[in-house]
Amino acid sequence: MLDEWIRRVASVILEPVSPVSLSALDLAQLKQAVSALLLEMVYADFEAAPAERVMVVASLRRYFDLADEELDKLLRNAEDTARSGLGWQAHVMPVNELMTHAQKYRLLECLWQLAQVDSAVHVMENAMLEQLARDMHISPGELARIRRQQPD
Repeated sequence: MLDEWIRRVASVILEPVSPVSLSALDLAQLKQAVSALLLEMVYADFEAAPAERVMVVASLRRYFDLADEELDKLLRNAEDTARSGLGWQAHVMPVNELMTHAQKYRLLECLWQLAQVDSAVHVMENAMLEQLARDMHISPGELARIRRQQPD
């Protein structure tokens, strides 16, 4: 399951984010937004399972082709954001601006799989996924398809 989840997350970024390459600032914003969303899903059920953390680290490393030092910095920043109480909503704008509909759909697939790692989807994880789908312009039907998928 972990390898498949990492492959899916990586496929989101391996598809070009936009027809033109992203500026360094846009790429930095996208890295921060995706990292924060992944960590917010980890914390949505008030427990961070070790397997969730492993999935986030491995996915971000592959997703953005990050070296250890850059990955550590990215995760520290995302952790600080998560602890600040600003919430995950602040990270939707860069995702909407810099990712295609298909990439946002696959990101929601990854977030759904992350929510299922501990074999129980908490009501807060469900609520976060539903709000993210609305904010990212993913239809209720698309979200229902995502939820029907079983973790690999």
